[in-house]
Amino acid sequence: GPDDEGRPIVLSARPNGDFLLASGSGGGALTRGFDGQDAWVATGRGVARTLAFGAREVQLLDGWLRAQLWLVPGAQGLDVELERGTEPGAPPTLRVARPDAHLFARVTIDPATNLPLEYAIERHGAVRRVAFEEWTEEGGVLLPARTAEWSDGELTFEDEYLRRTPGSPPTFAPPASDRKSTRL
Repeated sequence: GPDDEGRPIVLSARPNGDFLLASGSGGGALTRGFDGQDAWVATGRGVARTLAFGAREVQLLDGWLRAQLWLVPGAQGLDVELERGTEPGAPPTLRVARPDAHLFARVTIDPATNLPLEYAIERHGAVRRVAFEEWTEEGGVLLPARTAEWSDGELTFEDEYLRRTPGSPPTFAPPASDRKSTRL
């Protein structure tokens, strides 16, 4: 279920598509990122690995949607189109995809504000949804103050951003793996 104690979250992004999302602390920490070339993941135990194929594409799409980088004009070469067949009165839904990636997300838009309400990515029959709430402006950029994440209909995380600080990490590259934590 959801983590009632909360978890530290760091989200940094650049308009060129680089992002860094770190969540949790200690051995349960997970950091995901993209440095312009490699999509990678690092565990709190000191193991970092570069992602490839479908795992890379899922991480890129998820990171760009979570960091709102898909809203940057021309960003990441994403195709955005209105979903057809939306029921009358239902909020509009956009299909956001990378050409040739064979992966897409459905982004539901709030008709009153034109901001994303949530996005959903389906892969191997599993659906992951991330909802955005309480949008606030920080330094001329709109950001959601709260997010909630579901995996196959079960709430897995709720995050609340209590403070925002400008700046970004010195690098978006993966950390070096700790040799003591890796085995063959």
